[in-house]
Formats: sequence, C-alpha cells, structure tokens
Amino acid sequence: MTDRTFQKLKMMIGQTGRITLLIFILTVAAGSLITGLLLAMWMRNRKTEIAVLISLGISKKDILSQMVLEEMIIYSLAFAGAGMAVKFLLPQISNSLAIMQEGSMTPELSSGWMLLVLCLGLAGAVVLAVIAIFPYMKKPVKEILSEMEG
Repeated sequence: MTDRTFQKLKMMIGQTGRITLLIFILTVAAGSLITGLLLAMWMRNRKTEIAVLISLGISKKDILSQMVLEEMIIYSLAFAGAGMAVKFLLPQISNSLAIMQEGSMTPELSSGWMLLVLCLGLAGAVVLAVIAIFPYMKKPVKEILSEMEG
C-alpha cells in the first residue's frame, strides 16, 4: 500500500470517527431533552400531590428528595433491564455481524464502563428531576394551592 493510499484511508477513518462522535453527542442531547420534557410533564401532573404534601407540613426538601429518589429507582431498574437485554442479545448480534463480515468478533461488556454509565445516568436523572421540580419548589405554598384549584 502506498503512502498516498494510506493517507486517504486514514483521513476517511478519521472522518468516520468524527461523524460517529457527532451522532453520539446528538443522540445523548436528544435523549436528555426528551427525558427532561417528560419529567417536566410528569411533575406538572403531580402538582396536586406536591400541593397536598406541602399543605400537610412536609418540607419542600423532603418532597424534592422523594422525587429524586423515585427517579433514581426508575433509572436503576431501567439500567438493569437494559443491561440484561444487552448481555443476552450482544452475543447473537456479534455472531450475526461476524457471519456477514466473514470474521470473528467478540465484544464484551466491561464492568468499569457499565459502572461509569450507571453513575453518569443517575447523575443525569437527578439533575433532570431537580430541574423539572424546581418551578414548584420556588413557588409559595399559596400559589401552588391556588393553581391546584384552577
């Protein structure tokens, strides 16, 4: 292979890597935006619950921590389900790709990467939950109760 061919291949692989990174970033951003909007809608539907809890004397800090804990539990369950699905489906998918490419592929799940994804996802879920419930935490109790009536 000549140097010119190598340089062309190197440039094409570099462009493919940049396009893949861009697609990944856009996917994460779109997923975060959609999740945040769904959480905001969910919190708006729970406005009555928040107002009742505040009127019962439960502090806003306790309500916020309850909502964040619920989000963390939901994310953890979804992560566990996705992890099991990947663990069972990854060998089948890699075998199918290996047959199409007439080679052998052995992808594996690294527990370090899975732990990193779990931690980042939990942090993202907490941030999105706090952002979604923040408008109700800064409002006075009377305003939340009056919105509940109307």
